[in-house]
Amino acid sequence: MKTTVTLLAISLALSACTAKQGQTEETSTIDSTLQAKVTSIMEDKLKEFNAQSGQAIVMEVQTGQIKASYGKDLNTPCRSKLVCLASLSAALETGKVHLDDTVDAENGVCVVGNDTLFDTNWRRGGYGRITVREAFAKNSVVGNYKVVVKAFGNDMEEYFSKLREMYSMTGDTTSLIVFANYGEWATVTPMQTLALVNRIAANTGNDSLKSALRYTVTDGLGMKANTDKTEIAGISGTTQQEDNSYLAEFCGYFPYDNPQYTVIVSINRNGLPASGGLMAGSVFKEIAEYMTAR
Repeated sequence: MKTTVTLLAISLALSACTAKQGQTEETSTIDSTLQAKVTSIMEDKLKEFNAQSGQAIVMEVQTGQIKASYGKDLNTPCRSKLVCLASLSAALETGKVHLDDTVDAENGVCVVGNDTLFDTNWRRGGYGRITVREAFAKNSVVGNYKVVVKAFGNDMEEYFSKLREMYSMTGDTTSLIVFANYGEWATVTPMQTLALVNRIAANTGNDSLKSALRYTVTDGLGMKANTDKTEIAGISGTTQQEDNSYLAEFCGYFPYDNPQYTVIVSINRNGLPASGGLMAGSVFKEIAEYMTAR
């Protein structure tokens, strides 16, 4: 297999994300009460996490309208590991992969060509053989790579094409580069990620993807977003940026069985610890609980 088949990051030669704090100027669909609450939650959490900046966007599933937003540069590209959702979607579409299939995540280390993939738990022996569902929920770099290989084999052009389509990107495969040691990431905007998750929430035909997103919250790295107030489905990720800062993200929707709102939360922190599930997931939970109760 060619080295370029390695876990994959989509780069459009765009600058790294440096999210900045503040409010965007949405006027036509903003819910002023919700806007004030989201702002309050974000500002409190940024102080708690000693974070430099953050973003949050609340979208209505059926209309696609933005109901609240916090942060600037919502259309500025950032490195994001949440691309593993697009990868899973592309793999499931082939019909060659199912959530209950198993892949071998080995000892958390996988040599591919001239590159080496590392799972976050590789020092503890890795995940070994796990299901596709578990690989996604645990954000296993090695496991998710094996899923892509299982679905597409040596022919990555179809895979690249599907990812570009999901993010409404143009260009050929020269825009795809390898960054194996950081895992699989894509240079996309928060709005692109939000739109992708919102399409999944709104589409009644995405049962497998929805099930995987729900499992991530109940049994995976998104557990800090879980609440007994409503059923949440989503995905978390933490991605090192070009300036060596970290972007902690959670994007999901609720309620699970009857999606009404999709939300993305991102928190930018200069150093470790940084956790998408713990930090952004807890913010998502507060927003979801407030919206469910009102």
